[in-house]
Amino acid sequence: MSIGGQVDISHILEPESCLFINLNFHEDLFSKSFSKMEFIMAMDYLAPKILDLHMKTINVDTTHGKQPVASRSKERERYELIKLERRERLIPVISEMDRQFIDRFSGEFAIRENEIRSNSEDIMLDSRIISEIESHSPETLIFTGFKTDYEVLASSISAELMGYYSVVVSDATSTYSERLFFSSLELMSQIIEVMDTRDLMKIWGYDQ
Repeated sequence: MSIGGQVDISHILEPESCLFINLNFHEDLFSKSFSKMEFIMAMDYLAPKILDLHMKTINVDTTHGKQPVASRSKERERYELIKLERRERLIPVISEMDRQFIDRFSGEFAIRENEIRSNSEDIMLDSRIISEIESHSPETLIFTGFKTDYEVLASSISAELMGYYSVVVSDATSTYSERLFFSSLELMSQIIEVMDTRDLMKIWGYDQ
């Protein structure tokens, strides 16, 4: 349905038909993100509403995704190391204010248990994750977590291609670089639904 030239997506965000997927809620990834304050503010508002609405949630760890391959060559290992070093050059310097946000994240939002390990950075390629998702019978998968430009991007687009409605909560995700963050959101918005916490809460009848 179109309203004023915009598509009404409220029907795909009925709480009972949604499943939240929290990716890599780990202190080390949060500490390397550029938008710590925005993430904390988003989760401060989002987390209690998820409980209030009795929404289903699963926590997934993709940081162990790449399993050793016996035939992996030294050249391939060097290539992956160069890519990692290139990405890590983008990690912002941690300020004193950042440390306060890191402490808050560690105390309130970091996930240390009840987390499923994915064999792939794209969780939709892992049959165990798919089985877990299917056990909740969702129509819509809502993604939060780290990193916007890699695991969130890959998994959310794959979910859409597999027939789920796919939504990314923009301010409840982050990555190393502001430039990568916004370019990734722009790319995803052409394929799936990207919205911030405020717009999501409006659909659910809350006012920030």
